[in-house]
Amino acid sequence: MDIFAWIGLIVSSLVSLGSLAGVIVALKKVPHETKQTDAQTASIDAQTESTDAETARKYLDIANLAAERALKLDERVKCLEKENADLRKSLRDMQITIDDSVVERNSLKDWATRLTHQVISLNGKPVEYKTLPLPKS
Repeated sequence: MDIFAWIGLIVSSLVSLGSLAGVIVALKKVPHETKQTDAQTASIDAQTESTDAETARKYLDIANLAAERALKLDERVKCLEKENADLRKSLRDMQITIDDSVVERNSLKDWATRLTHQVISLNGKPVEYKTLPLPKS
């Protein structure tokens, strides 16, 4: 073998040894980088869980507040419905009173008309009708 072949073989061997050294270094780095990546992933997972928990807590707070408001509104609606029913009853009672007053007024008017005719038929002069002022509330 001549010298060039030996130099080629030596260079080839050195390149192979360099490649082998590179592979060994890379293989030694892999577990360290894997641990580092796992730690970063765990940290990100913890942050995500913390954020998810905080978001869930905020939604729960909002839901509780909405439930409280709904209960207050429901109580207010029931109160207003009762008040409305009471007002309707009062209105019906007032309408009955008005209807009774109208019937009584018509009866008195009819009676006054007949009494006026009776007074006139007896050659009398009926008393002049005067409207009374409305009572102040």
